[in-house]
Amino acid sequence: MFSPLEVKPVDRDTFDAAFSTDVLGPLVLAKTFSLPATIEHTERHVRQTHERRVFLVMPIQGRILSSHYGHEAVLEEGDFALTDSFAPSRTILPEPNDALAVCVPYDTLTTYIPNPEGVFGMRMSGNAGFGHTVNTMLRSLWVQLERATLPGCFGPGIAKNFLELVATAYALEHATEIAECSLSTSRRGQIKRFIEMHLRDSDLTATAIADALGLSPRYIRMVFAGERESISDYILRRRLEECAVQLTNVLWLGRSITDTAFEWGFSSMAHFTRAFKEHFSVTPTEYRRIQGASVRSAIPS
Repeated sequence: MFSPLEVKPVDRDTFDAAFSTDVLGPLVLAKTFSLPATIEHTERHVRQTHERRVFLVMPIQGRILSSHYGHEAVLEEGDFALTDSFAPSRTILPEPNDALAVCVPYDTLTTYIPNPEGVFGMRMSGNAGFGHTVNTMLRSLWVQLERATLPGCFGPGIAKNFLELVATAYALEHATEIAECSLSTSRRGQIKRFIEMHLRDSDLTATAIADALGLSPRYIRMVFAGERESISDYILRRRLEECAVQLTNVLWLGRSITDTAFEWGFSSMAHFTRAFKEHFSVTPTEYRRIQGASVRSAIPS
């Protein structure tokens, strides 16, 4: 309804899901139910996305494993994170899941959080501080909308209050990321979106990114200097994370480790195995065996 995506159920024969929405001023609130599945918004889907939206997603029963803007987050009940429809993302539901979501036009959100690229994909705790207040307010809003006890004329004002509360929660938790120079943050977000959409390209380098975006390699590296890792380290980490996910995804268990590595831009198995072990402390084969056994044991027989 809001953005192209693909749902990959763990068990296609028994999969079930439900989805309902309501409107609150400029916001669309949604409640979802799903049995275990992987939900992907890939580079192909991003190219099909014409309207930029931001989604606040909060599980109310069951965990959500989120991968977005280079951040891996485990959302427990009440936690939440923001995702950008103009960038790839993956959501894994390892168990039956109920969640609440808020769809916000990007331009509306930037009125409250001027540089949201700095916090996309980051987990916010819903059990303390203003994060807990966001958690409580969102649950209450959905109940009132569901019961039709909230007059529509109050929607815009309540939406404003809710977004101000979300902005305050992020400002208190991630003040540094939000307070950065807006141009630098915007450029870094642009670079990250490009990287996420081209992770499979084996020739993805700072020079290739600079050529594609009309910037200099030196400027690309300078803008990325605000991160905890260099741009090459970021690309390597994200490729390794994507390989790790695919190695243990039940939908890809028939794919060889070599095929997975080459699919995600590695041209040398020796380099892939060495980098993988350095990052995860085990070889790809050991990782698939250990994590794969855990995944299979969680699938209902």
